[in-house]
Amino acid sequence: MGLLTTIICIGCAVFALIAYKNIMNPQVLFCGFIGIISFLSCLRLFGLSQTSDFTYILVILGVVFYSIGVSISHKYTFKINNKKLDLLGTKRNIVNDKFIFALVTVLLIWTLYRFVTMVLPMLRGGYSLDMIRMVYFGNDVAGYSYNRIDTIVEMFVNLPFLYALIPIVSIELTHGKKEKELRTRTIVIALVWIVLSCIVSGGRVLIYNLSVVLVMAFLSHRFIKNSNRVKLRNNKRNIVILIVLAFLVYVMYQLSINRTGSGTYEFFYQIYVYFCGCMPHTSLRLETVNFDYTYGMTFISGLLRPIMLVLKYLGSGQFPAIYQRTIDIGVTLQTAVKISEGHTFNAFVLPFYYFYFDGGVIAVVIESFLYGLFCGTVFFKSVREYNKKRLAKYLLIIIYIATSMIRFSPSLVYFAFAYFYMNFCYKRGK
Repeated sequence: MGLLTTIICIGCAVFALIAYKNIMNPQVLFCGFIGIISFLSCLRLFGLSQTSDFTYILVILGVVFYSIGVSISHKYTFKINNKKLDLLGTKRNIVNDKFIFALVTVLLIWTLYRFVTMVLPMLRGGYSLDMIRMVYFGNDVAGYSYNRIDTIVEMFVNLPFLYALIPIVSIELTHGKKEKELRTRTIVIALVWIVLSCIVSGGRVLIYNLSVVLVMAFLSHRFIKNSNRVKLRNNKRNIVILIVLAFLVYVMYQLSINRTGSGTYEFFYQIYVYFCGCMPHTSLRLETVNFDYTYGMTFISGLLRPIMLVLKYLGSGQFPAIYQRTIDIGVTLQTAVKISEGHTFNAFVLPFYYFYFDGGVIAVVIESFLYGLFCGTVFFKSVREYNKKRLAKYLLIIIYIATSMIRFSPSLVYFAFAYFYMNFCYKRGK
């Protein structure tokens, strides 16, 4: 069943590549990525647990209906945009360097404060990044914990702008001097902020996301901005990007070694399960966890969080029961389960796991379709009517896709809000 799932996923990706002739199409990226995950999990290296047929069926349904959503978005977006372009012409948005510099400076100070007051004492005390990550997610470790204000600022301000700026900075790094709208000082301070935020969170996902987006921003110069006609010949810029990527890979390796405390063999195991452990883990959770359906609430939970917080503090001090279930779905995933001999695993599941708890198989079909419709619309708009803001928003969508082995990212408030926070980082050009 795993091999069949792989064939269908790769087939959908290849079909999109032939039909749209663009490797950055979300159908190519999402279906191809899920296909690779499926194939790797089939190998069952390191004694990885077997994935159930039911899980593979959900994956097949999700991928197929995601592809249908992308296909429909292509027809809809191009039909509407043709009329708009005739009437309005092309809009131009430019990066607001002054705003971003001021914003990043303030948030870097905030991150430094968290590093000095929490992370540095823990590192000096001999705690690993795993322990730092536990504190970051609201746990108390030997008296170390963040207060509520820290958590709120991190969730609604720091992280949304962080994920909004990763695509923006990546575009500025890869698209050449003539098109550069961010000053070098702003780019440098933003990169320092991103790396420091990674250390404060105790995780690797920020470095992983930055690496992916840098590569995609580089490719977008050919496959989106210049419609597959221009070859990249700026060797100096290419070398700089390669150096940055090599540094990010090295940082990820060191973070992994710090978290596991083990050598190379354990590192390769960690990389393997990092990308495909979500398959057997999703399977195990579907077999053991039983929640009442949330009827679409999980799908939009990231957008609803501020409203639910208001209801919580104006009411009984608790979230509405149906919204609390969306939180419980994520909390339950933090409990480790055995996925191979001598190893446990937690947290990482496929997006279809979240869709399933919204309404079973029907919800997987409907929400996969809507997800594909959304991703496709953002992509085809960036191709049809190019500007940097549209491209940055699509690169954020690529982050959603690239983290599909972890979760359905838009269900988190900071991922959902990052899409809208990008609007503050641009201004209308002349």
